[in-house]
Amino acid sequence: MGKLVGDGLPRLLSGDEFYERVVDFTDWQKRAEREKAERKEARVGRVEVMKEWHTADEERKRQNAVRRLKYKEVKAVWEAAKKKAAVQKQRFGLPAPKLGKCPGPYPKPALVVPLGESDDEAEVEDESDSDE
Repeated sequence: MGKLVGDGLPRLLSGDEFYERVVDFTDWQKRAEREKAERKEARVGRVEVMKEWHTADEERKRQNAVRRLKYKEVKAVWEAAKKKAAVQKQRFGLPAPKLGKCPGPYPKPALVVPLGESDDEAEVEDESDSDE
């Protein structure tokens, strides 16, 4: 679809076949331009959503770091108590503290196509109306 006269052969420019090719070609160009604009709009919308996702993910990472830091402090206190009990030759019965599972990353937002803007849906609706 990139060229109308790509093979170098002569054409009858006023012929019906060539005219149909020109019409198809211009339709293809308009459709490609419209799809490019839609992709650009979707990309701009995705940038905003990704900014929100990044801030939420940074907050999650910060919370996990704080949680790990608290765990290290509790673990150090537990180890000191365990060593103290060993030096005094006493039995130490406290279980070791556990960090537990930290929240994993949030899933990245998917590219969402707005409803009602797809050409395929319009064609399906037209066909269903003609059946009735």
